Amino acid sequence: MSFIVSHGIDIVSVKRITDSIRRGGSAFLNRVYTASECRYCKNRARKFEHFAARFAVKEALIKALGNKAHCVALNQIEVKNLPSGKPTLHLKPAVMKKAGLSSKTKIEVSLSHEREFAVASVILIHTG
Repeated sequence: MSFIVSHGIDIVSVKRITDSIRRGGSAFLNRVYTASECRYCKNRARKFEHFAARFAVKEALIKALGNKAHCVALNQIEVKNLPSGKPTLHLKPAVMKKAGLSSKTKIEVSLSHEREFAVASVILIHTG
């Protein structure tokens, strides 16, 4: 039987992320994103929307983790896409352990973005 462990949602202004990237440069990018995420976003026509969506996913996960959120840095959370385009979250085993998640925890992600805003939802499901 599966049950929802926790849910988090976040919305972010694309302009806010654009300004942060332009102001903070590589220091901001390295603090928030993985190298793989940076490559992915920089190769998109509307790259700042993609950066904003990934930021929203990371914040949604932090909210879903609740009081264990302090254990996870944003650049330790990686958003990847399946061949179908569906976004997924990848956390290293050590990060999963620090966050109190097990291999039986499934992470469901949904994100959307447009010119002004990006939104994301993360649901943690225990399957054990």
